[in-house]
Amino acid sequence: MLVVRGRAGIGKSRLIRELADLAGGAGGTVLAGRCSPTAGDVPFRPLREALLAAARVGLAPSPRLTAFRPTLGALVPEWSGGQAGGVDGGPIVLAEGVLRLIAEWSSPEAPALLVVEDLQWADRETLEVLEYLADHLPGHAALVVATLRDEEPGPGGELVSALWARRAVKQVSLFPLDPAQSEVMLRACLSAASLPPELVDAVVTRSDGVPFFIEELLAAALDETNSGRLVPESVAAAVDARLRSLPESTARFLGFAAMLGRNFDWHVAAAATGCPPLEAIDRLRQAARAQLIDADGDGFRFRHALTAEAVRSSLLPEERQAVCASLLETLQLLHPDLEGEVCQLAAGLAVEVGDQPRAAVLWLKAARRALREGSLKSAEGLALRAQSVRPLAADRVLLSVWTTGGQPRRALEAGQRILSAADCDPVVRTEVLFELVDAMITAGRLDDAEGYLRVLRSGPELDRSGGARRAIGEAEVALARNDKAGAVEFAEAALAGARDAGLPDLTCRALWVIGRAERGSGTDAARAAFAEAYECAARNGLPVFRVKSLQELGTIDMFETLATGRLEEAHREALAAGAISMVAMVDLQLAAAYSARGQAGLTLAAAARCEEASRQFGLSSLPASLALQAVAHGFSGNRSAMEAFAARARAIDGDRDTVEMITLANGFALYHLGEGELPEALDALDRAMDVLRPTGGGQDWTGRWALLRTVTGTGGAQARDECRRLSFDTDMSRATLRAADAVAAGRAAGAGQAGGEAASIFAEADRALERIEGGFTRSIARLLVATCAHQDGWGEPVVWLREALANFEDLGLPNFAGQCRAALRAMGEPVPRRPRSDTPRVSGLLAARGVTPREAEVLAQVAAGRSNREIASALHLSVRTVEKHVERLLMKTGHSRSELASFAAGAGVQPAV
Repeated sequence: MLVVRGRAGIGKSRLIRELADLAGGAGGTVLAGRCSPTAGDVPFRPLREALLAAARVGLAPSPRLTAFRPTLGALVPEWSGGQAGGVDGGPIVLAEGVLRLIAEWSSPEAPALLVVEDLQWADRETLEVLEYLADHLPGHAALVVATLRDEEPGPGGELVSALWARRAVKQVSLFPLDPAQSEVMLRACLSAASLPPELVDAVVTRSDGVPFFIEELLAAALDETNSGRLVPESVAAAVDARLRSLPESTARFLGFAAMLGRNFDWHVAAAATGCPPLEAIDRLRQAARAQLIDADGDGFRFRHALTAEAVRSSLLPEERQAVCASLLETLQLLHPDLEGEVCQLAAGLAVEVGDQPRAAVLWLKAARRALREGSLKSAEGLALRAQSVRPLAADRVLLSVWTTGGQPRRALEAGQRILSAADCDPVVRTEVLFELVDAMITAGRLDDAEGYLRVLRSGPELDRSGGARRAIGEAEVALARNDKAGAVEFAEAALAGARDAGLPDLTCRALWVIGRAERGSGTDAARAAFAEAYECAARNGLPVFRVKSLQELGTIDMFETLATGRLEEAHREALAAGAISMVAMVDLQLAAAYSARGQAGLTLAAAARCEEASRQFGLSSLPASLALQAVAHGFSGNRSAMEAFAARARAIDGDRDTVEMITLANGFALYHLGEGELPEALDALDRAMDVLRPTGGGQDWTGRWALLRTVTGTGGAQARDECRRLSFDTDMSRATLRAADAVAAGRAAGAGQAGGEAASIFAEADRALERIEGGFTRSIARLLVATCAHQDGWGEPVVWLREALANFEDLGLPNFAGQCRAALRAMGEPVPRRPRSDTPRVSGLLAARGVTPREAEVLAQVAAGRSNREIASALHLSVRTVEKHVERLLMKTGHSRSELASFAAGAGVQPAV
């Protein structure tokens, strides 16, 4: 026996109809009956309905059930055969008769299905029959399914609980759809690929994920004759009927509560209606019994958002205005500071009363509070509500929101509106100029930023705070122009002033400049500056500044190991805060990390998001976002797409040096390496070095340039010396440089003479490269070094190539995998087969845990009970590499090795043969 349970409208009946259609389509007999709230004294009501319907289509008990005909005849008179019937034998005999009947009408291929809907309203006799069926149905082909509303207490729910406790039934609980699922349902209803935002707002956001409400709201939204109605007629009628069943005082109390929102403070409603607390609690209890409200922790809320809307809609316009006026005054008395969401609630009530100026003041008060708390989206929305009534005051808030959130175009428009106002206060003017400096730096419009700084320098003398803020602007402009010494000088002056004046926001900004400048010469000093900024922001309750500091720390992680954990955390928090420019910048950094890890799909997705935001809001990150898309297409082997994106990146004004280095060193060079064209790859890296030499700074590809020059025998020693003289280099580049040293050591010694030194140097480099996430950089180094090592007789070039091949296949890079196969053939070694069609697919549970195709292959081997050495032999890998794959599987799945076999089965992975 199966029980499908959930709240009203959740889809229980629809699910049962689908099951009935499946059973009927398979040739099974379907019997269905419904319990009724008005027929509780009619015994066996749903069973009578089900069996009478069967009799109407000619079904009847066979002669084998002659002894049960009198009993069954009590429900279906024509089955009695003229014998005196009834249920004198009691419900047990009737239940046995029903069991034998549905078993008789069943077969293994086509079981009979008995459906009993709305078990919460079942009569006692029906419940006794169902309890018997639940206990004795196992072993028969028939199936009994019942539906139950969770929120309706009564004997039906009690029986299901008892049956569940003794494992006599199975339960399927249905829950509300989440917003994404609701949109899928809405699209299915409309057979549409996309939905207008206004329809999503009208349906999805108001439905609470209840399928019945989605259908009703959709019907109301599409009904032109009903366009002015907020609540579907069916919902309004149901709520109105329940309101009429309540005492008038309780219905009036609910009207006040509904104007406070779905979640309401009942103390406010009680005070506004003059209702003593104990009496108010009694009214709440009555409303809960009528299924209009639910207890919600220490408070109450309406059952559904539509329930509250329906109660509000039941109020006459004049009545609604009077209720809101009373609630507004009550709120002011109970919450004089209008703390938290109370301020927004008061503003909404002021709108209902018709007092727009008062509402605007309250919206702006709430907006400033949201801005201080780092909730930029909320602050923007609240300020925009006040803009029509208080335009300049709203612009002042919006300027801060858009500057902090990285929307420089909109910030500039708001700032110019304020500055052009005839009554612009000098203090406000200075503050606006500071914000415009920040906005122009975000947009990459450095000349405009310097122009505003000149205006500030020529204006009235600034206090300590203003001086520190101007120094921050000077520092950020200097850093953007690659004047690191000047940037640090200005930032240190700003830092001293900010600390003296106790200004944590300026302290963080100064530390960011210092950290970014120091990052070009070493990560330790940079990490210390960013960590201090993070602690300062956390200590002083500055969420946006804390997220920015987290982003900067994530950048250090990216420089060192390509780890993206902190960047991804910063991305989530920046999105939540509505910090647009920060989201775009983190997307740019994620794209750079993913590209260095050889993950083309993730690179393209992150860079495309950055491109979209950069175009929409005029951010300076646009050319770099295009350059990184060129890189992803390059190492994927798509030359035409690489060249197209590179051309688009170069055509945009901005940091041309950075764009040129990205496209040449990580785009064109990697494309040619994937095609086996080493001279062309070296030419691209040479040109990237020509750009780097005058600008300086740490890059992840300089070691690869030295390695390629060493491998090709074209000035390798000079290239390695130049890399060692760089003021700063990344861990990834330094490790690759050591790989170049290994090639040089092996070549200098000659074949078979002193390969031990070369092997030792490369082992050191390989261990360092193993710490770099993704394996792409390590595999490229192994690919380039292997041929030299084979020629000079040192190391394990065949093992390196096989493992690089596996990594490139995991990354979906057939171009690089092809180079590994070609190198193995040139060495006379057997070439591993290309990925087989029976390789475990990474989808579902495996994809959710981040398991790679190679790890899935190892999982299949582990599931077959093989040791690491046996797996290494089967997959042509080293034992060490297999150990790493198993270690990652244990971490990603959260299981021990002995549990991996059952995990594999659950994920659909068959043991390897």
